[in-house]
Amino acid sequence: TVILTAAHQQDLVHEAIASVRGQTTDRWQLVIMDAGPLAAGGAYDRYAGDARVQVLTTGETPALRQRVGIQGWAINEVWRRGRVRGDVVCCLCDDDALAAGWLEAVLRRAAARPAESAWHGRAELRSRDEGGQEQVLGVLGSSAVAGPAMPLRGKVDGMQFACRRQAWVDWPEDRTVAREADGHWMDSVAARTPAHPLDALAGVHRHTPTSTFTRATAAGVGRVV
Repeated sequence: TVILTAAHQQDLVHEAIASVRGQTTDRWQLVIMDAGPLAAGGAYDRYAGDARVQVLTTGETPALRQRVGIQGWAINEVWRRGRVRGDVVCCLCDDDALAAGWLEAVLRRAAARPAESAWHGRAELRSRDEGGQEQVLGVLGSSAVAGPAMPLRGKVDGMQFACRRQAWVDWPEDRTVAREADGHWMDSVAARTPAHPLDALAGVHRHTPTSTFTRATAAGVGRVV
């Protein structure tokens, strides 16, 4: 199961969806958790004929957004609504895209190493300006087995991480850690089971003018926050 959180980046969300539909394996389902406006405007109508794609809306309110970290809450809500069916789960944001072979690489490793329950790969980090021009900033990744003594927060983005459903832990919903919610989530999983590096590209992680969780530094080097 791929959980895709989307809010307002209509120009990019279709690229994210296409990156899932273009995987080299067809053993997946995509659950899109939308903040509401895109779904209300018919942005996802084109996928109505694809049974592998489900579209949910958060039903969020300004009061809820003041109370919780909305991305973590939205991802957890997919679980609370019983929509996760896959044995392996990963997350995706509307400004990111998966590499075509990422899910196949994860599933192959999961089948070959039944004792392992979590994995992380590499991602290309890009900056995208308002005109749609992109600049490659570098590569995010870690070659270490992650665990309590080797955290992933600040080194790897959440879209580079996958785990078995039995290893899943909820994302933090506390607004005070919202900007690092994916890092806290990955490290919480890795505290329960080692997260192993894969020699595979997970995808592209973009910073856009409206991105929430990643930004480019003044020196032009990307970092996850």
